Amino acid sequence: FGSILFREIRSRLGLAYSVYGSLLPDVGVGEFQIILGTRADAAIKSINRVLELTEEVRKSPPSEDDFKFASSAIENGFVFK
Repeated sequence: FGSILFREIRSRLGLAYSVYGSLLPDVGVGEFQIILGTRADAAIKSINRVLELTEEVRKSPPSEDDFKFASSAIENGFVFK
């Protein structure tokens, strides 16, 4: 989900200098957090697009490319632990 947020909010729309999402497995089932760093004048548009993307992901599974990208990011993350 983080790669979808990054590509859309930061790269494509240029609304934020930082955006990512992560799962919170110890908090409860199905909970995640989204961190968004943006300008004051882009905050509402950024938040609205994040909510739209969240709903899109909830309704339909990620694409094969999104899944591969996320899997690779998780695997590569273990190198630094």
